[in-house]
Amino acid sequence: MLHFRSSSIIPAATAAGAGLCMAVGLLAVMKRRRGRAALRVEKRLSDGRRLVVREGTAADSHQVYTMLEKLVLFQKLPEDLNISSYDLLKDFLAGRYHTAIAEVEGSPVGYALFYPGYSTWDGKSIHLEDIYVDEDLRGEGIGRSLIEYVVKLAAREGYARMDWSAVDWNVGAHGFYERIGAKKESEWIPFVLDHDGIAALASSN
Repeated sequence: MLHFRSSSIIPAATAAGAGLCMAVGLLAVMKRRRGRAALRVEKRLSDGRRLVVREGTAADSHQVYTMLEKLVLFQKLPEDLNISSYDLLKDFLAGRYHTAIAEVEGSPVGYALFYPGYSTWDGKSIHLEDIYVDEDLRGEGIGRSLIEYVVKLAAREGYARMDWSAVDWNVGAHGFYERIGAKKESEWIPFVLDHDGIAALASSN
């Protein structure tokens, strides 16, 4: 697990406490942001093309799902994708998560998907669930720009930290995250209770 912390949303984390993921919170943030200038990150790629990272909308959900399918293939976990594009849209409209969309000359090439959490050690936090960039554009700083977007949102709204995970074999990603100030947490082991596990435990005596 990797973390940014308040003074460190900007650079790094120390120990993290228990986290409680919440399906609300950023919705209120988005409402408070009305009337403010839209949050955007812009830069030029090495070939001069324009990159823009902007807030995602419901209209982006199909493209996000297409990129999600590419992400699970890259992570060698296609069998673990258990939601449909309809589920993704429905949950976006319900405010369960938010996205940042990376576009090069208006075409989507990456996304970040995130949602609010809560730490009993630090207070409100953001969990970065996914970050994806099209394979042919990796190394152009697009992943960093996506994280920069979420970091700017977190800093502006007073979030104490960000956390996310990376597959163990993707050492290139590990190095990138450490270079931008995140730190690995060796003291904590993540556990997951999947859909079948929830059903089995819920029905047990």
